[in-house]
Amino acid sequence: MKDLKIAHKIFLLSGAILVVFSLVVTWMYLDAKHNYVQARRNEIQHVVETAWGVLDYYAGLADSGELEVELAQKQAIETVRSLRFDADNYYWINDFQPRMVMHPFNQELVGQDLSEYRDPLGKPLFVEMAELCRRQGQGFIEYVWHKPGSTMPVGKVSFVKQLPQWNWIVGAGVYTDDIERNLARVFYGTLGIFCALLLGVVVVTLIVSRQIAVPLGQAVEAMERLGKGNFDVHLGMTRKDEIGRMANAIDACVGNLRKLFETIRSM
Repeated sequence: MKDLKIAHKIFLLSGAILVVFSLVVTWMYLDAKHNYVQARRNEIQHVVETAWGVLDYYAGLADSGELEVELAQKQAIETVRSLRFDADNYYWINDFQPRMVMHPFNQELVGQDLSEYRDPLGKPLFVEMAELCRRQGQGFIEYVWHKPGSTMPVGKVSFVKQLPQWNWIVGAGVYTDDIERNLARVFYGTLGIFCALLLGVVVVTLIVSRQIAVPLGQAVEAMERLGKGNFDVHLGMTRKDEIGRMANAIDACVGNLRKLFETIRSM
């Protein structure tokens, strides 16, 4: 390392700085990705718990005898059917059989046994929802689903929660292409920061190299020529920093040596 030229050391230092900043930028992106995904999951959980609160309210009316169970369930279904979040996202209700109790857009599913229903990748999502709620009462599940307006199935993450009084499961989800689009914006923003940083490091490295390595190289070359007895050396630097002072000292030393040799010759 000590035998490397100054310019090479400067480039190595710049490379080390670039690596550190690259790690920082990568961490920033991964942290932003985690925070965004977690925020979306928290949002889904919150909206499902809102719909669950509606069902729990009607279940309470049935338990207290204020409404017949059948009427309470009907009113609960109609209320949740009309709920929306994020403009056009919806809720559905199924039971533990699993059988579809309510789906606002796919009436063909209502009343059907969903135990053999699989997503395009073969995942028995409603069976897994029921198993999840049996184990822990609520949770997240990921699968693919046919998104309106899309010709291809799209990834989806949903939150489901059981209503023990009626053995229902209410759920809602968001398509992950929305999450991926936002993450792409974060990624390209992070990439832009990295490219700007890379350009800045390259420019600064070149400037510093020219300001330090080049004049130092000239000074070293002058000293080597002087060591070989060549007094035709003059750096003539006008800079006021340490390199300029060193160059002026070399010029002064060469001038004094010339005078000394001229004096010796004239004797």
